[in-house]
Amino acid sequence: ICLLSARFLVTLVPEDALRKEFIDIILFLAKQNQDDVIQQLLKKAHEHGLSEIERHHLQNLLKERHRMTNEK
Repeated sequence: ICLLSARFLVTLVPEDALRKEFIDIILFLAKQNQDDVIQQLLKKAHEHGLSEIERHHLQNLLKERHRMTNEK
């Protein structure tokens, strides 16, 4: 997208909509990252076991994911 097109697009989309879209993208990326970490820890747990710190971290991530799912 060229600079002229980007400026034109910004004038067509209200600032609040752009802000909401940006926040939604950041939240999506954060959730994706959280899911990736959960999957990595679950894989390690099955293959090698987890340290006490890793186990607590996994438990906290799963609780947070569960809490976020129930809030929707």
